[in-house]
Amino acid sequence: MSRIRNICSATPKPSPISCPAASRIIGCVAKTLTAHIDRSMDIQTAIGRPNRLHRGSVYGLEENTAAFAPVPEQAGYQVQIRDLNSGVQGIVIGESGLTGGADPRREGRVMGD
Repeated sequence: MSRIRNICSATPKPSPISCPAASRIIGCVAKTLTAHIDRSMDIQTAIGRPNRLHRGSVYGLEENTAAFAPVPEQAGYQVQIRDLNSGVQGIVIGESGLTGGADPRREGRVMGD
């Protein structure tokens, strides 16, 4: 008998997470999953954490996180402070129902009944 996998099979609990951020998808979804699963943050807090991405030769930091720049700079990375909104959206399926979260740097709205 085959087993149907969760929508996001990387998570131990059913927690569908998506991101329309093109080349930023992997980094932004990984940041959200790590914060939600490993650090037990609620989905909205996990999504709202600052984004930071290393793609190629530039280490991108979100505009309000310039204080973190010395760490990658000391490791030899070129740091660029810029807009890194992701548009991550997530749903946690819990015992009491559904809980949603959305990137506050974009539309940032979650609605439901």
